[in-house]
Amino acid sequence: MGVDSDGFMKLKSKSKKKAHKKIAARGLANFLTKLTLKRLVMSSKPQFVFIAESWMGKDLFPHSLLSRLNLKKFVVNSKEGLLPNLRCRCDINLTPEVIQIDDQQVSFTILVNGYSIGISVVYALTSYITRRNLWNSLQNILQTYKISWCFMVDFNIILGAHEYDDPFGPARGPMDEFSFWSDQNHLIHMPTVGAKFTWSNGRNGSHHTRKRLDKVICNQAWINSFVQHSCSSLIKSRSNHFPILLHFIFHDFKFKYQFRFLQMWTTHQDCIKVVESSWKTNFVGCHMFVLASKLRVLKDNLRV
Repeated sequence: MGVDSDGFMKLKSKSKKKAHKKIAARGLANFLTKLTLKRLVMSSKPQFVFIAESWMGKDLFPHSLLSRLNLKKFVVNSKEGLLPNLRCRCDINLTPEVIQIDDQQVSFTILVNGYSIGISVVYALTSYITRRNLWNSLQNILQTYKISWCFMVDFNIILGAHEYDDPFGPARGPMDEFSFWSDQNHLIHMPTVGAKFTWSNGRNGSHHTRKRLDKVICNQAWINSFVQHSCSSLIKSRSNHFPILLHFIFHDFKFKYQFRFLQMWTTHQDCIKVVESSWKTNFVGCHMFVLASKLRVLKDNLRV
């Protein structure tokens, strides 16, 4: 209840109040859902958090909770007057660059060790006709940006019957379109450790349905860029989807090789001089400390 600019009092019907309560009960306005999100972030310590179907406007979204967890908002998608269905947060020290946004996906690039990589956060609509717009958008992104790229999370479609658990078979047409987009762009479906099916409809008996809707798909450049990458499902609590965790480590490693004395050094005319000058370096401490310090100096000088 409130008063508008013309002095008229705004009233909210009982049906609208019930609808808002239902939305709050299953969205992030729910205390237990907030607690679950907090525990997931604190245990996994992600640099990015993507939330789909938050079921609330910006006034009810727990901004302060995520800010206390060092996560800042960098983009929210729009749905033509409806509540947004994708909210993207990142570590406060990161600066992702958003390149495309619509009602089914948010795409951005981020610099990792000087290299640019791309991520598309997907929340596909249930209509396979509308999903065709998504496949076209993602294909244009791959053709425009020739860099390491991955797509996640909720595609609302499966590849085949192996990702489906239901008494009735899945529709063939939408699966074929999904497979065509994936094959045409030479994409790789990363295996998910954990739950085989990432979504269920929550019903019982013959009406119970489970599907693998949530996944991570990437190009070959993404696989080549990281020395380690994995996709796993976390524990499901308040949602009908399992949270998905993508973990990757960049290839830019510096390995420390074991030092070995080479016999050929003894044939060099300055070898004895290098050893003598290194051994004359003064150190203060116990005998073992002095010995270890002189050996370290000698090792560095021999490498030069």
